[in-house]
This record gives sequence, structure tokens and C-alpha cells, in this order.
Amino acid sequence: MKLTKPYWQVIALLVVMYLTTSCNTYEKLVYFGGINNSNTSINTIDFETKIKVDDQLYVFVSSNNLELSATYNLPNFSVASSNMQQGATQGNPVLGYLVEKDSTIILPKIGKIQAANLTINELENSIAKSLSSMLKDPIVHVRIINFKVTILGDVKNPGTFNVPYNKINFLQALGLAGDLNITGNRSNVLLIRTNGINTITRRINLNDTNSIKNEFCWMQNGDVLYVEPNSQKRNSSNTLYQSWPLIISTTTLIILLLNNFKK
Repeated sequence: MKLTKPYWQVIALLVVMYLTTSCNTYEKLVYFGGINNSNTSINTIDFETKIKVDDQLYVFVSSNNLELSATYNLPNFSVASSNMQQGATQGNPVLGYLVEKDSTIILPKIGKIQAANLTINELENSIAKSLSSMLKDPIVHVRIINFKVTILGDVKNPGTFNVPYNKINFLQALGLAGDLNITGNRSNVLLIRTNGINTITRRINLNDTNSIKNEFCWMQNGDVLYVEPNSQKRNSSNTLYQSWPLIISTTTLIILLLNNFKK
């Protein structure tokens, strides 16, 4: 049976809609599509995590004088502080040294020492220098023990996650949340960063290689990543979009009936 013009119009419309949707979807799902060569070398920012106000710091001091060194290590193992925080979800008890609002921590026998805006290595060197008059060749280790990132939106497992190390990039953070769902918008991930009274927002494009070349590639304590749903998922919640298959089928039926009626 030879197809009449109305048939061809409907079929052509459906084919165009399918091809357009397929091409756009593939391009938007690929991470860093600009990397085509397996040997590609990318220069990234040499980043070190900066300590912030309200960070909890694990400070461990070792030296030949074990008794005096232990004085600085006791706050890391406070049973009383641990009991205060029992039942907290994914939280660390208030252990170690809290970075106060004046950007300092308070060490026994030393007093206040600047901590905020320093890297881990800088603070370790600063504490070791302050202890050198009391301890011979002190070795200092510092770690942020309340390092958390929050991943929200269109990901498999949204939530707040503890980071057991001092450095993590946004890809590793998204990995903690199980990666984006297939409907997550990879071209417009929102980073929210709070530092004191200031809040910074940045947009990250996972399709663009340049997103791993700047300082915002690296997460800081308290950062939030929000993944928006893509246009397909947003449209699927629209009443008109949900009704589109019904509209097409109804229109097709009407065309067929009118075509048969003319015969």
C-alpha cells in the first residue's frame, strides 16, 4: 500500500525528534569530551588545602621527651568530648584543636598560634618552631578531622560525607555520592563554598577539560556540590511534556481517519 503525504509527515517528524534527542544526549553524558588522546597531559593547579575557622585539627607531636609530647596529644583523645557527640550522624566528636573565630588554636604551654589560612604543612612547621625551645627536634603531624563535603541533587546517593584525607577534588567527591544519575546536568554543577561570612559560588562544566585546571577543582571543608537535573528530566515533570506521546498518537489517529474519510 502506498503511503500518502500525511503518513510521511508524521513519520518524518518522529524520526527527526528521535535523532535530535539521541545526538544531544550522547554529547552531554560524556565527561571531558575534549580529551581524545590517551596520552594527553593536562597541567593542573598545585593546590594545598587551607585551614579555615571552625576546622577541628588533629595535632600529634612526637619527640624524645614522650611525657611532654603527650601534653599536646591529649586533646586528640578526649573521652568527654566523644560522649557529647554520640549519636551524631556521620559526624566527628569535638576532638583535637578547634580553630577559633580569631583564626587561632590554643596549645598547652604555648598559647595562641595562627592556624586559619595556612596550609597543613605551614601549620606543622609553625608549631614545630614554637615547640623547639621545649622539645628537641619535635615532629608535628596535623590533619583536619571534621573535613566534610555535601553532594546534593541528581546523584545516586546524595548526602554529607566525611573525607579521611586533607585533599579531594570534585570528581572524587562526586564519586563518594555514587556519581551523577544519567539525568544529571553535567555541564552546570554548582559549587557553594562558605568562608566565614563570605559565600562563593562557581559553576563546573564536567564536559569541559578546563574545569580540572583551576583552583575550584579542589574541594574545601564544608563545600557543597549541587547537581541540577538536565532539561530532559525537567521537561518530563512538565504536564505538556508528559502528554506529548498522547498528543502525537491522537494527532496521528485523526490524520488517518481524515485520510480514510477523504477516500
